[in-house]
Amino acid sequence: MLKEANQIVSNLDASLPNPNVLAIDGSVTMVKLIKLLENAYEQKYPNIPVTYGVPEGMPNGSNQGIKNLLTNQVQIAAISRPLQPEEAPANIKLISYC
Repeated sequence: MLKEANQIVSNLDASLPNPNVLAIDGSVTMVKLIKLLENAYEQKYPNIPVTYGVPEGMPNGSNQGIKNLLTNQVQIAAISRPLQPEEAPANIKLISYC
């Protein structure tokens, strides 16, 4: 999983949309992967904090994570289910992890 977390981080653009924080929300079943992602991101971008959940520390599940992504409250939605057709606008980049 560490390798996958590092690959995800290498594909992220730290300048968009908010260089002050990387906000993540979504599935509570992905906590282990998100913690690895946070660690990898903080090693690459030590001056940019990572939050998981809205508010911080309280992930809201896949459905709310997608809603928060679509309303620009977070930059990453960690979901544990496939995207629904109505959730998949062209401007979302899907990174699958299995």
